[in-house]
Amino acid sequence: MRRSAVLVLACFAAVFSQACVEREAVNTATRRAGPQFATIVAGNMFTCALDRDSALWCWGANTNGQLGVGDRDDRVRPVRVVLSSPLTRITTGQDRVCAI
Repeated sequence: MRRSAVLVLACFAAVFSQACVEREAVNTATRRAGPQFATIVAGNMFTCALDRDSALWCWGANTNGQLGVGDRDDRVRPVRVVLSSPLTRITTGQDRVCAI
């Protein structure tokens, strides 16, 4: 929502130019292209979410491997965690994620 508010202000400042209309169309398409999250939980400096297909996505600090992606690299964007089955619930601790 905050990004939309900034976009609206930018469009207002541009006096509703054609460039503003085109930028709105691109931003709307970009938002719809990514995962649609049904549940979002936060740990200490990282976040995980379940999408509408019950897949797990995580991003943020990964110092202890808490993102579950097989390494310890931090992620600035959500990355899908490969699992053998869909999930129904997730929760986080300070540096861990639990899921069923």
